[in-house]
Amino acid sequence: MADLKLLNRNFASDDCLKKRDYSIKLVPNAGSLTDYHTTFLFDYDIFPATIMSSKAQWQLEARQMQLGDVILQKLYIPPLGWGLCIECAVRVCALENEPGKVGFAYETLPGHVEKGVSDFHICEQDGDILFGVHTRSAPAHWLARAARPIARCYQSSCTRQALLHVKRRFEEENG
Repeated sequence: MADLKLLNRNFASDDCLKKRDYSIKLVPNAGSLTDYHTTFLFDYDIFPATIMSSKAQWQLEARQMQLGDVILQKLYIPPLGWGLCIECAVRVCALENEPGKVGFAYETLPGHVEKGVSDFHICEQDGDILFGVHTRSAPAHWLARAARPIARCYQSSCTRQALLHVKRRFEEENG
């Protein structure tokens, strides 16, 4: 993983990458985010195991997530927890831990099938508690570019499943 920390991201700027925003309401009329347990988000328990398994640097080193940490991802296609497996890496590029918003963002590294940045956060908005995923991305691998409509559909489906997974995790943590 140390070698991966030295790699530059696999894109020059995210200005020209397609932006997509997804969110799900975790608690309506919730009050303050500080009343809820949200630390599970920093364990990178976002995607169901049928979509992805991962090894995160901070977990291997038995500490909390830090800027620059690398996550090795094993993506399953189809999202059944088996089948074609693609291994790639991302690096944590932002952390946020404010009273009304917690989360992190990562950027893709060379060899990833996508190029871009993804932001995962739980926040207060208009009295509700929401989980949001914001991405700026484009296919990086030639096969992903060739199958762009299918790749976009797959990415959207996986993100919707992640929203539901985090909602379940939030409910487990906050019973």
